Amino acid sequence: MQSIRVEALCPKVMDIEGLKVGPRAQVWTRDYIGWPLRLSRVKAEAYHIVDQGLAWYGYVLPMGARLITVHDLLNYVTYLGKLPFKPLSLRRTLVVLECVAEIKKADHVFAISDFTASALMKYLDLQARKITITPNCADVRFRPYSATEIAAARAKLFGNCEYVIVCVGSNAECKNRLGALRVFSLVRKRLKSVQLHIVGGRASAMEAAFIKESGLKKSVQYWGMLPVEVLVSFYNGADALLVTSTYEGFGLPPLEAMQCGCPVVSTTCASLREVVGGAALTVDNPLEVETMARYLVEVLRDGTLHLNLRSLGLRQASKFTIERSMQGIVDTYQRFLV
Repeated sequence: MQSIRVEALCPKVMDIEGLKVGPRAQVWTRDYIGWPLRLSRVKAEAYHIVDQGLAWYGYVLPMGARLITVHDLLNYVTYLGKLPFKPLSLRRTLVVLECVAEIKKADHVFAISDFTASALMKYLDLQARKITITPNCADVRFRPYSATEIAAARAKLFGNCEYVIVCVGSNAECKNRLGALRVFSLVRKRLKSVQLHIVGGRASAMEAAFIKESGLKKSVQYWGMLPVEVLVSFYNGADALLVTSTYEGFGLPPLEAMQCGCPVVSTTCASLREVVGGAALTVDNPLEVETMARYLVEVLRDGTLHLNLRSLGLRQASKFTIERSMQGIVDTYQRFLV
């Protein structure tokens, strides 16, 4: 049997160690000079680029099959004017267009969701036979706590707050954290002893202004990027996860939350419908803030509903396994290497 060797490579600061440059210049030198030069000398039968934002590196690779994992086409669809987000900078546009060119030339493409696969066919005219869907899966460390563990995590992270809602995501436009704040402001009108904890970085200027205008300062807390172990405690200690995203190539937070037994209230935008399935309370339009607020109040107040969503979420999360994610990649590797 023919042996196959798979080697993983990624740029590191040590690649340009010794250069006396500032952090930004160091990163630029690494990404645009040092790393391309190194890749041009790597010999292989096939090259798997694991993120669409790195696809432009395909230009410097030697001869061999090109495989690319595409998580989303957010930047390209924004460039096309199909999404209501601010235009890309010239520099970002040039990189995005080069990445798209390489994706079109790839021998095979992995899409992390049905939604992303559909976008590849719609916007890049890729044929279905060139695409394999390899859904994401959550880290195995995301798990449901025991009742004792939940109580301890809740006391440590949230104190004696009666109700806790979490929102996980950066302040990128597609995450729509301002929408989450609007939903929360309606929830707080009905439940005074409720807090919103936002994981993923500090407030944007618009978020800060809304919090001030709505008098939510004492009820909203921001956290930075958290280690997996702490995030597991967040999901377990919270009463619900609120997802107000308008675009997601996959959407890991709801899957992580469900795998911890945390009820989810979410939009069904982009890929989120296939991630949460029928295991969450959902709205199709992210502007339906009143409906999402009502759902949250129901989850917080109704113990039976909370337990049902916990059970449904655990069952839905069990469908996304590392075996399911990797099988399509393994099969494709064998096609191009054996």
